[in-house]
Amino acid sequence: MKKFLPSITLLGLTALATPSAKASVDMSMMAFGNTYAEPGQEFRFYNMVTNKGTEPLTSLTYTQIVDGYEDRSFTIEFAPIEVDGKRYVEMKGVAPDEEDATTVVKLQVTAVNGVEVSKTPVSGKVITTSFVPVHRVLVEDYTGTWCGYCPQGYVAMEGIRRDYSDAVVGIAYHGGDPMAVSTFSVPQQTNYAPTIRVNRSTNDPNNTGSGATAGASAIRTVNSLASAAVTLETAEWLDEEHSQAYAKATVEFANYVSDGECQIELVLVEDGLTGTTKSWKQFNGYAGTSGGWSDPLWEVFTKGSDYVAVEFNDVCIANTLKSGSGFSASVPQTDGRVEITFEHTFEAVNKIKENGNVSKYILQNPDKCRVVAVLSNSSSKAVINCDWAPIAEASGITGVAQDVDLENAVKEYFTIDGMKVSPDNLTPGIYIVRQGRKVSKTVIR
Repeated sequence: MKKFLPSITLLGLTALATPSAKASVDMSMMAFGNTYAEPGQEFRFYNMVTNKGTEPLTSLTYTQIVDGYEDRSFTIEFAPIEVDGKRYVEMKGVAPDEEDATTVVKLQVTAVNGVEVSKTPVSGKVITTSFVPVHRVLVEDYTGTWCGYCPQGYVAMEGIRRDYSDAVVGIAYHGGDPMAVSTFSVPQQTNYAPTIRVNRSTNDPNNTGSGATAGASAIRTVNSLASAAVTLETAEWLDEEHSQAYAKATVEFANYVSDGECQIELVLVEDGLTGTTKSWKQFNGYAGTSGGWSDPLWEVFTKGSDYVAVEFNDVCIANTLKSGSGFSASVPQTDGRVEITFEHTFEAVNKIKENGNVSKYILQNPDKCRVVAVLSNSSSKAVINCDWAPIAEASGITGVAQDVDLENAVKEYFTIDGMKVSPDNLTPGIYIVRQGRKVSKTVIR
């Protein structure tokens, strides 16, 4: 894991700012270590920003400074960072033109919430190379509603959904409760609940246990270089009854990979699960405590009762690790920069029964289901990269092998929450794009 330099408080303020503006906006930003980019291309990376002002922090304007290049200015907007709060935020820059080079890049903040400031630059290194896949990180929560400590995992996963929805992919595996259905197998065995693992690593203590640092551990990993690209090309219900969910994923490696060295897994995930019985409520060991947690997500538990009714998200309801799934996970021998396609149809999804209930089904929200593609090393099990896409409603095409004229299909835009929006009124943010049978994500800047 990267080591970061101590945070630097950025104090300079423009003489034009009023005394009240001086008091209301203040922040610090860390040096951002190493990140990777293709030569001459815009790239994204994450860096820690701390709000030291007296109002929520929602935007930064900064200048990228690279010796020998013209300075570039960027403005980023993000969900509010509350007073005294800190969070990794997505930033962007443009890489130098030289390939296979390591270049020092400085960032100088020039405005905070639109108020002009003059800050001491912080720096990091950009390493340029010809193949820089979009890197997403997998966080997995092993949990159960019977577990009084599992609100820790719940809050960690909800915080990741809120703050890092496009960079970190979450999956929750339930055991011993109604969501512990028979159509999935856990990728790793665990002895305790909750157990949070980042990219299935067990070597870093930040990756296991309560999950208090899971988001930070995961988002730091996004800045590192992934050795392969993973793209969830298509995810679609094949019928109106939601009995079949079809998925197609592609992988592309930077270099030669031997036969069976890597494997891919497809996971069917559902959000918004609820129930009325006690077994659906989260047993809560934190009722009436302060816990020392500043995140407002904790309030549902610290101010709640011994059993708390919540919506459960990121719930695995089926995966191709399950014996008899009919899916060959092994990646065949391949040269670098060759795309390999994997396809799978999840069957009888609408007939998956709640654990312990012969009359109720786990599929409550077909419109809140998605498929996750996870590429991992076959021996170490460490995750190399992953991607996800929401499952689109049936297009009326019954044969998955039939061609679709994607080039002429109309693009439809949806928010991350699934609300359809007009392409003429898109504000900066992350959107789901459906074009024919292809579903993908895009970032509007």
